[in-house]
Order: sequence, then structure tokens, then C-alpha cells
Amino acid sequence: MQFIHPFLASDGARQKGLSAEQYSLVFGVYSLSQITFSVIVGRSLTKIGPKFIVLAGLFLTGGSTILFGCLEKSPGGPIFFWLCMAVRAVEGAGFAAYLTSSLAVIVRTFPTNPGYYVVRKTFNS
Repeated sequence: MQFIHPFLASDGARQKGLSAEQYSLVFGVYSLSQITFSVIVGRSLTKIGPKFIVLAGLFLTGGSTILFGCLEKSPGGPIFFWLCMAVRAVEGAGFAAYLTSSLAVIVRTFPTNPGYYVVRKTFNS
């Protein structure tokens, strides 16, 4: 998320006709999507399985990041704004799926001391 800020704040957003409020919403929809989908993923972990959700989350996050990079070629104005919102929402959902299910995999893999490995994963990534 840190790398898209210079693109949206300086060059990209102004050239595409976005205001500061609009590209702030693009940043905010990522976190909103992450909060929403972490609850949904947490409820469906036992039904679907955490390994599949880890892979699906990585696929969604990676694909939406590539799509967000391709948005530079899209037309400006409201179309650009709503495409950015949709792509960032999918990216937040993918990251929520990855993070929630990978923590479940860590707890299942290391049942004696999962806190140690969760902290290592959190601060080393």
C-alpha cells in the first residue's frame, strides 16, 4: 500500500481528474474491504479449508495489484475512480483471506507455541 500513494497523490490522480477526497476513498476502501472480508473468511475457514483460502487470497491480491498497475491506461474521470475502488476492494478482500487463513495454518502447524510463530510472521513480512 505504501507504493501506490505517490502515484495517486501526485501524478496519477490529478491527471485522471480525481480529487483528494476521491483518492483518499480509494485508500480507505482497501481497509474497509479487509475488515469486512476477514469476518467472512473467518466464518468459512472450516467449510472451505485454510490452504485453499491462502492460495485464493494470494491469487486475488496479486491479480488485483497487477490490474491496479494497468489502470494507468484506463480513461479518466468517474470510470477511473470506480475502477480503482473495485480493484482496491478486491485487493483488500484477497489480503484479508490470505492473512486470516495463514494465521489459522500457523496455529494448526505449531499447536504448542503458535504465538511465537504468529509474531515472527507478523514482524518479518
